[in-house]
Amino acid sequence: MKVKHKCNDWNILAAIAACFFGCAEVALMSARAGDIASVGASSGNASISSAQTVEYVASSNLVSLLSHRYLVVDLSGGSSAVCFPVSWCDFDPHRGWGDEYKTTKLVLRRVPPGTFIMGEEKTNKYHRVTLTQSFFIGVFEVTQRQWELVVGTRPSYFNDDYEKRPVENVSFDMIRGKELGARWPKGDEVDVDSFLGVLRNRTGLDFDLPTEAQWEWACSAGTESKYSYGSVPDGRYMWYYGNAEQQTHEVGLKLPNRWKLYDMHGNVTEWCLNRNSPLWYGNDPRGFSVGTYRMQRGGAWAVDERLCTTFSRSCGESSDCRVITGFRVVLRL
Repeated sequence: MKVKHKCNDWNILAAIAACFFGCAEVALMSARAGDIASVGASSGNASISSAQTVEYVASSNLVSLLSHRYLVVDLSGGSSAVCFPVSWCDFDPHRGWGDEYKTTKLVLRRVPPGTFIMGEEKTNKYHRVTLTQSFFIGVFEVTQRQWELVVGTRPSYFNDDYEKRPVENVSFDMIRGKELGARWPKGDEVDVDSFLGVLRNRTGLDFDLPTEAQWEWACSAGTESKYSYGSVPDGRYMWYYGNAEQQTHEVGLKLPNRWKLYDMHGNVTEWCLNRNSPLWYGNDPRGFSVGTYRMQRGGAWAVDERLCTTFSRSCGESSDCRVITGFRVVLRL
């Protein structure tokens, strides 16, 4: 497996393994402060250009770590950092995920491949889908502090005690970019100055939004019920119109699903990669390659519980910024 990192300063330290709260920390790259990349132009698209390119070839030890349960990205260096160290964990923290995992660190959980019925069977709008590869997905929705540490801005509407609230008022274009990032599924590239562009450059890992199929599989956690926990709405698991008091809430306060993922129902709707289209079937479906609307899943604080199910779908133009819409990240393996 090749991990590529682009920077203008070659003071790269060797990979380090350490033990911290049960996590094997692997500092993939470390460098002096300097320019990550510059925005160039190629056929009208933003692209990454750098006078010097450091290509890191991960060792077999790093490849073996990909079987671990959790991935953690340390964002504490902030928007001026050159690299964000990456670590891996096998076990849930003894005392649960502390506040740092909602603010200065991103934590993702490994989700197994599988075959499932995508969509609600009784509506006759469903298909059998197979995800052929494991992937990591955010344990929490990306928070306002995490967004701020990556790109240095605070775009959200709900900014009282903002750090642990999910980031909202962010568009698909802000997350992936409106040039290269808008090409998916024709290409997996993102704009260098987008949230994911910065995150990719500073970790050397290709983080992205989930596809609809990945999102629904992760939300269901292998269940077939309307909600990941059963068939009846339950406020212990989600923030919705009936209990949210017209605002977002700190991530991770409600109960998680069976795969220990929080806020899959409610709080904020979550951007997915797919363009607005009928449900697709088969292996690793990617959907339409044209169209300006992108799918959103999960429901939000402002909507009825019936719109917060595992199967509920909504969409928005890629440029839309709404106070009900945020996202979580994935890493495909």
